[in-house]
Amino acid sequence: MQDPWPRAIASGSGDGSAAAGAAVWSGFSQSARRRGDCARGVGDGRNCAGRVRDHADGVARRAECERAAVGAALYSRACGDDREEHRVPRAGVGVRGDSRKRAVKPETETAWHAGRLGSSSGPHRLLFGRMYEDAEIERAVFQGKGRAFCIASAGDTALRLAEEHEVVACDINPVQLAYAERRASGGPQETGDAERVMNFARAFMPLIGWQAKVVHAFLALSDVDEQMTFWRNHLDTRRFRAGFDTLMSAPILRVMYARQFLSFLPSRFGAVLRKRLERGFFRHPNAANPYARALLLGETSENSRRGVSNIRFVLGDAASWLESCPARFFDGFTLSNILDGAEPAYRARLMRAVRRASTEEAIIVSRSFAEPPQEFESNLAKCDRSMLWGVVDVRSAHAY
Repeated sequence: MQDPWPRAIASGSGDGSAAAGAAVWSGFSQSARRRGDCARGVGDGRNCAGRVRDHADGVARRAECERAAVGAALYSRACGDDREEHRVPRAGVGVRGDSRKRAVKPETETAWHAGRLGSSSGPHRLLFGRMYEDAEIERAVFQGKGRAFCIASAGDTALRLAEEHEVVACDINPVQLAYAERRASGGPQETGDAERVMNFARAFMPLIGWQAKVVHAFLALSDVDEQMTFWRNHLDTRRFRAGFDTLMSAPILRVMYARQFLSFLPSRFGAVLRKRLERGFFRHPNAANPYARALLLGETSENSRRGVSNIRFVLGDAASWLESCPARFFDGFTLSNILDGAEPAYRARLMRAVRRASTEEAIIVSRSFAEPPQEFESNLAKCDRSMLWGVVDVRSAHAY
């Protein structure tokens, strides 16, 4: 039987992709599958799993009191039941042949529209061959919920969420979206620009005294106290600190990244990032942490997933897509770090779109490389096993 949905749908209209969005919203079933314990795999004996679960429960309870007023729905069908199936016309939706043409340029853009990490001129590129975001956080806080909206990126988060939810995976970069779609069809991991940068950095490991056998021994540890001792005695050396801080310095980063991707980074980013790595190594057992191996060795392991049918890949800007969907449609949002370097106008627009598209108890997860000015309850960066983020903000979508 022919799949009733186009596998990738372009945001091709000048009015915020409403016509293309109609195909996505009309294709969802009334409720997502719910099964399993989504909290497994988050954190370790430091009880990140418990913290994530408890935080999700607290967000849901607070959402009942914090729910903002939602304006009238854009579609005539009533939305009183947030599990109600929305069906809107399919007219005007192109597929395949024209599906990856660029959308009309939005008035307010982010740095991600260029589809490049460096210069904004030139064709779109594959930026990420894998995601450096611990999707177990999303699986835990979205437990028991239905539809989820995510940034497609390399597809890792969408694939993990699809085991429990119906997913819309959106990306502004057609090259990145096509890659995520290939992976959902069982395609292999490929090397993106981010991996090339990290491979370049790893080439200096022998020069700072990080021999391969030492790194492998560190990654084989499963006791965080042993990891702390090993890190301080063998890896956190003066040569490492000096070399890492140099590689993460503004002059070096400007060679590889556009200005917008650096504007939000804290000063002395190398020292800040070292502290984040140390925090992660002291919290998450290396032997059970695939992100530690990916960071230090560039090695990944993935189980091929074929025939994933409940992910719908859409080409377009996140704010535009969320503006076009029925009100109160999504139970969860995970936005990666698309707001890093974004202009205030786009940030405000995206916030409005998220609130409008949220069900009453929807939860949002957003990340940032920026350093938070102070600790705050909804920041679960410590629980993200990728160890890179300054902010992993989990809160009610209506408080976003």
